[in-house]
Amino acid sequence: MVYVSYAWESTSESFVNAISRRLPTDRFEFRRDKTHMQVGDGISCFMAEIGRADHVLVVLSDKYLRSPNCMRELLYLFQHSLGDRADLMGRIVPVTPPVPI
Repeated sequence: MVYVSYAWESTSESFVNAISRRLPTDRFEFRRDKTHMQVGDGISCFMAEIGRADHVLVVLSDKYLRSPNCMRELLYLFQHSLGDRADLMGRIVPVTPPVPI
């Protein structure tokens, strides 16, 4: 199972959509807020799931770094790692979306 943490913006969302389409569904369950959450679910529950995840794709952008929700997801990951940098870095895969020309 792969979770994705990203800011809602056109470039990052397009990038996440493209990744989602390319991952083989027989090998990976790709979880993101917009497709995993049901009506009435609280975002905080999904954020806590991200914090406990073994693998999280972190789509870094300027908006991501300024988003309190995105920073909270990283905080949950850090807390679940018990402050162990190697554990944290072993669970996240940081990527940046291509810059539009």
